[in-house]
Amino acid sequence: MSLPSTRLSSLAVLLGFAFASIASAQAPQMFKPGPGPDELWDVTMKMEMAGMPMAMPAQQMQICKRKDAGGEKFAPQKNDCQTTNVKTSGNKTTFDFVCSGKEPMTGSGTFVATGDTYQGTMHMKGGRKGEEIDMTQTMSGRKVGTCTDTSQQTVAAIKAQADDMTAKSCQQMLDGLYADGIFDAKSACAAQRKPFCDKVAGIASTAGTPSGYRAAQSKYSAPVMDKAFSACGRSFADTQRAACASGVSSRDWSFVGSGACDDDVRTVGDAQCRGRSYTGMDRSLVPLCNRYASLMRGSGMNAAQGTPAPAAAPAPANPVEQGLNQVRKLLPF
Repeated sequence: MSLPSTRLSSLAVLLGFAFASIASAQAPQMFKPGPGPDELWDVTMKMEMAGMPMAMPAQQMQICKRKDAGGEKFAPQKNDCQTTNVKTSGNKTTFDFVCSGKEPMTGSGTFVATGDTYQGTMHMKGGRKGEEIDMTQTMSGRKVGTCTDTSQQTVAAIKAQADDMTAKSCQQMLDGLYADGIFDAKSACAAQRKPFCDKVAGIASTAGTPSGYRAAQSKYSAPVMDKAFSACGRSFADTQRAACASGVSSRDWSFVGSGACDDDVRTVGDAQCRGRSYTGMDRSLVPLCNRYASLMRGSGMNAAQGTPAPAAAPAPANPVEQGLNQVRKLLPF
């Protein structure tokens, strides 16, 4: 059955009001009151829910309806809702509706409309967050003047603000090399995946040396780089091994003993550190031998020979501390 455009528009107004109140009672104002080409309506809605000890307070708001808009302007805003069984007799209209999605709902409604007013009731049943919902909504509307609809501009501004916030968030994740925020299936930052992997490729090209690895680690932790490399199909462990091998060949013992190259420390440390006295040791070996001693204490065994690990050599004494100790020996207390 086809409906007169005025009836269909009125029904759409009612449904639009109802679903808008369910979705958000605090929507941003999308019109300018005062002289204008569109219609200003005062709307009152009240919700009652089965099982609640008292009724919710009525909500009042103003809505601006574009004068040149058809019924689609006020159709339910939820994409997963459909209106069915619309019947009109005189100025009375009845209808059913079904909403699917995460919070499925079914219901029916009745309203009576004139040119400048309407009265309506909607009964809804469904589920929300695992609980059954049974509620009734009553509503009324009265055209009170004119206005200028600004919904398109408002929505565009909100979208622009959201896009700007998303862009900034994505840039922060790219700067911080956070793979989860960019490669998650639901991420809004999919456009950053290529720049992200280009950045990882740049790190991989230089981090295979001690100086390049140090530069990368000054910005990103090893776990962060490991996850970022993996997201881009690269092996951070291979890059780390290359940097350690370069450190061994260049005798950069400070880097080798930094904690990133423990496999190499176990291999090289036995030859370079075992049995040596700190007193006569080449000072460049101290970081390597300190790390070697720490690893051997942790294992309780000599990694090369399977014998009890030697006690860690004492750290070289600080000359100032040595002098103070000598002075203490001379004091009578």
